[in-house]
Amino acid sequence: MDKYYVYKHTDRGKVVYIGMGTKGRAWEVYKRSPEHSKFLVKCLHKNISSIKIIKYFDNKLDTYKYEAKLINYYKPKYNLTWTKAYKDSISPKGRKVSLATKTKISESQKGEKGFWYGKKQSEEIKYKRMVSDPRREPITYLGKKYNSIRECCRKTKIPYSTLNYRLQNSVRR
Repeated sequence: MDKYYVYKHTDRGKVVYIGMGTKGRAWEVYKRSPEHSKFLVKCLHKNISSIKIIKYFDNKLDTYKYEAKLINYYKPKYNLTWTKAYKDSISPKGRKVSLATKTKISESQKGEKGFWYGKKQSEEIKYKRMVSDPRREPITYLGKKYNSIRECCRKTKIPYSTLNYRLQNSVRR
């Protein structure tokens, strides 16, 4: 069984990345964000970056938890795009779901491949969705009620930007 570890990349004493892995992951340039890869290649060639293994673990879950704790503490430059992903990446059953997996799932359900494609929605469902969306608040314009600014634009043939400006500035014509 491989031991898991948490490691850090530093640049002139400042932590720029916190990661976890096994074997030689800390020294790999591939499977990283493009910016991080470029930085790592440049730093490894110039020998200005230091890579240090911080702590070893026997199981993956403890490693993830420690890694997330350090990311939240240091807020490294190349982890910032992933910080929110760590909070959102734990599924309801406690399994870690990578951002790549979430992207694949999302892509597999777009367009005609989506399970909802071509299905009609009842007026009740449309209304519930409209009410739950804060951007779709019912409005009154020139004495008439509309479910949203978009609906008002379609029915009055007034451009969205113009109508939005009039509503925000209470300009009634």
